Amino acid sequence: MLGVKHPDHTYTGYKIKGIVENGGVCIIDIGDAEPGFDFVGAEHTKMMYYPHKERKGVTEFTIEDTGIVRAE
Repeated sequence: MLGVKHPDHTYTGYKIKGIVENGGVCIIDIGDAEPGFDFVGAEHTKMMYYPHKERKGVTEFTIEDTGIVRAE
C-alpha cells in the first residue's frame, strides 16, 4: 500500500501494482488508480477535481506492509 500524507494532514492510499527501477529512480505503479492531485510547483499540489483544493507544504509518501524478499 502506498500512503500519501498531504500538507493539510489528510491521507490517501493506493494499492501498489509494482515497483520498477529506471536509471536509479524507483517508479511506483498504482495501476489504473487516479491519484486526483498534481504537483504544480515545489511543495505545492492541486486537486484535479472538485473542490480543486490547493495544498502547500511537504507531501509525504510511505510504502506500508513491506518486507525483505530474498531470491534463492
